[in-house]
Amino acid sequence: MFVVKQDIKLVVVWRNMRDESNKVYIDIATDTNINWNYYKTKLTTSSSHAEATNLGYKATVDIDPNSVTPNLTAKLEQA
Repeated sequence: MFVVKQDIKLVVVWRNMRDESNKVYIDIATDTNINWNYYKTKLTTSSSHAEATNLGYKATVDIDPNSVTPNLTAKLEQA
């Protein structure tokens, strides 16, 4: 989780597994307490690319779907 501005947070979660494609999920939120179980559930149906637009920001993130030690690339910009 990264603080963007005051109460705005960029939440990035990812999963890399040996026998499955790597997955990533991103959200722009104002929650004071992050519900990690919610994001774990979202991650199960995600892919190697994710986008989110909220609160005047747009975020994109990509993860190498096949690497055992994947790089994660994220971009945040004003919408």
